[in-house]
Amino acid sequence: MIREGTAIILLGIALSGLAAEPPAEPPTARPRIGLVLGGGGALGMAHVGVLEALEELRVPVDCIAGTSMGAIIGGFYAAGMSPAEIGELLIALDWWDLLNDKTSREYLGFRRKQDDARYLFDAELGFRPPWRVLVPPGLSAGQKLGILMRRETTAVASVRDFDSLNVPFRAVATDLISGETVILGSGNLPMALRASMAVPGIFTPVELDGRLLVDGGVVNNVPVDAAKAMNTDIIIAVDVGALKAEAIKKNLSNFATVLAQSFLLMQRPSIQSRIKEADVLIQPDLTAHSAADFHHAAQIIPPGADATRAHAEELSKWSVSEEEYAAYLRKQRRSRQPPQHVAAVRVDGNHRVDERAIRAVIVTRPEEELDFGTVERDVARIHGMGDFQTVVYEVRPSTGGCDVVYTVQEKPWGPGYLHFGLRLESNLDDESAWQFLLNYTLTRINRLGAELRMDADVGSDQRADIEFYQPLNPSAAFFVAPRVGSSSSVLPVFEDDRKIASYDVNLTDAELAAGMNIRDMGELRFGAVGGYGTAELNSGAEELPEFDGVIAGFTGRFTVDRLDHPFFARKGSYFQASAFLSRPAIGAEENYDKVSAEYRQCATVGSHTLQLSLLGASSLGSDIPVYDRFTLGGLDTLAGLSRDQLAGQYAGLIQVAYRYELARLPPALGRGIYAILRQDAGNAWDARGDISLSDLRYSTGLALAADTGIGPCGIGFAIADRENHQFFFSVGTLF
Repeated sequence: MIREGTAIILLGIALSGLAAEPPAEPPTARPRIGLVLGGGGALGMAHVGVLEALEELRVPVDCIAGTSMGAIIGGFYAAGMSPAEIGELLIALDWWDLLNDKTSREYLGFRRKQDDARYLFDAELGFRPPWRVLVPPGLSAGQKLGILMRRETTAVASVRDFDSLNVPFRAVATDLISGETVILGSGNLPMALRASMAVPGIFTPVELDGRLLVDGGVVNNVPVDAAKAMNTDIIIAVDVGALKAEAIKKNLSNFATVLAQSFLLMQRPSIQSRIKEADVLIQPDLTAHSAADFHHAAQIIPPGADATRAHAEELSKWSVSEEEYAAYLRKQRRSRQPPQHVAAVRVDGNHRVDERAIRAVIVTRPEEELDFGTVERDVARIHGMGDFQTVVYEVRPSTGGCDVVYTVQEKPWGPGYLHFGLRLESNLDDESAWQFLLNYTLTRINRLGAELRMDADVGSDQRADIEFYQPLNPSAAFFVAPRVGSSSSVLPVFEDDRKIASYDVNLTDAELAAGMNIRDMGELRFGAVGGYGTAELNSGAEELPEFDGVIAGFTGRFTVDRLDHPFFARKGSYFQASAFLSRPAIGAEENYDKVSAEYRQCATVGSHTLQLSLLGASSLGSDIPVYDRFTLGGLDTLAGLSRDQLAGQYAGLIQVAYRYELARLPPALGRGIYAILRQDAGNAWDARGDISLSDLRYSTGLALAADTGIGPCGIGFAIADRENHQFFFSVGTLF
């Protein structure tokens, strides 16, 4: 899901302006040509078109200096990518996902998957007793973008001197302490590119050689001086930040563009003075686009080529013969690295997190052939543990092959975190509910990775829970999890579709559970629970039984979660089976059993998604008290009926939902807008003999929903049994 943090990241980029033998010096018969690529957020993708046109004109580029997006494009070209390859990459990228640090759900550990549906946004606050709240240094650490940079510069991974790249290169950053321009000409190329686009407050700063570096566009958005320092004779500068008046007026209604334009206005005086030193100034006409239009790469690239071709007569002075240019391209284009074997796997940078826990999710092994896809999946799983701000890898030459080094940076605002959840529901008539969740999670309490999770949930229902989760080995394959909690809720009672009463249900209990994790897919746990509960009638039929006594029993739950999204899944499956066995032998007032199972499967073709859901529940022939029976009804089950309208000793439900993606939301708002059609069939029964397909209740619902920064939002209409109908809306997460 694209959340609010991703939207601000896009804004941040909009405010900012990517081993071979050293290439031979250009012949003395022609001048040394330097290319300067300025910053400008998504508008910087026009640099690809500039490179395309320069190649058409056979103008060799002897060195490149770039800032922010200009550094990314220039760095990719210097590493050996062709303009066509860079363009295809930018067009194919899912920018909504790329600029979001959140690990893809398939690589999250199971406990982090549980969190995925609970909390607003993806941002978290640090908390240290007694009352110290810590804010992350940036909304994004550029995790996925950094991995992309490493992937695309793999061919030059061993190069440390940027003069030895396929094309000599400089990335420009800013020293956050002194405010000075920092020209990066050596070191780790992906890290240099990451530093050049680290917008203060948006992306976290990068520490290199004792300096804290941020986006070069802060002080030097079109770095002509960096190219001149590389002994160039001719400077070709590309300025993508000079929006025309009509483009500015067109987008001033957009909050992001207003701030971006204000930032660019502050930069213009220094930019104007620098670009005067260029021999050729290329300013693409990007009137139709904004600096946040990353998903419009296919439309932004061509204006760069058009603007360059407009200077064809001037540039042709430096055109070389076909033979000479072919020789230049042979040096510029990257070559495939021969297969490498892994000599060792190392982990650096961890302090709180035990190295054994990290190694437990690493698949790459010594003496195997190096596979960069496997390495990247290792990085995703390490990042998915939830403890790290960034996780990067390096492939370092060593005796007998190469060392793969995973370098982690633990979250400086950890290990205690505050999270928030919100959910609102209404049938737009007489039924509504709201919940607000405040969560505090303290992680890495000991070397085995113990966690303390504390929930306070207020609203229509109230709940407080404290769980201590203690893994029994570094890989967390086995665990124990004691829990204490208290809850208060209202349970309606219906008869013949008419509400006849409601219970106030209060419970205080404690549970001791133990179990095992099934890799990152699921969990099996068993436990015993005991406590005290009451179920008192607060309205309606006085003849209904009440409860006041001890609750005790055995619990079990088996869960496998392979969905790629908690709410708008496109692929994967989900299964959960649970049981509660109330037993007087251990102190319970009642003797009964509750078992249930739920299954979901999703499949997608293009913009069309089909989801099948099944639910079954049984008392196993026992007599479940009226206040604890299985219930159906409400937005999630038989939406045309009221919440918990159907109740019984047995329940069954089948759902078939069709979802169509109508549009992608602007990154500032979320990810997508969907039309949803859902057909439900199910019922609840008091006796096994009553269960019959002819007794099913049916509900058809139609909704318009959106995947937004605060979770799923939807509004719709549902009708059940041709006579019960409801309009409804919902906002927020599940917890």
